Amino acid sequence: MWITLPEAVSIYARFFLAQYGAAAGQRARTTAAQLKKRGDLQGHQVWSDVAREIEHMTEIRAGSFDDRSRPKRQSQIQSRGLLQS
Repeated sequence: MWITLPEAVSIYARFFLAQYGAAAGQRARTTAAQLKKRGDLQGHQVWSDVAREIEHMTEIRAGSFDDRSRPKRQSQIQSRGLLQS
């Protein structure tokens, strides 16, 4: 069984929320920044996606969620060619 990139982003976002709570988004953004600084632009983009997914999940928990944005985010991940076949 292969895990797609959008599924991996969601898995890491859930893990970070469980592990770091309110600090999860900032930790993911810090990881993204460190990867960008090292020149890993693909890693930076993926961890930025994780941070956005954390923010999205936090909105859901807070009750201010609009599900129409979810397919758009997954489509953006796919369009960057980061998905494995």
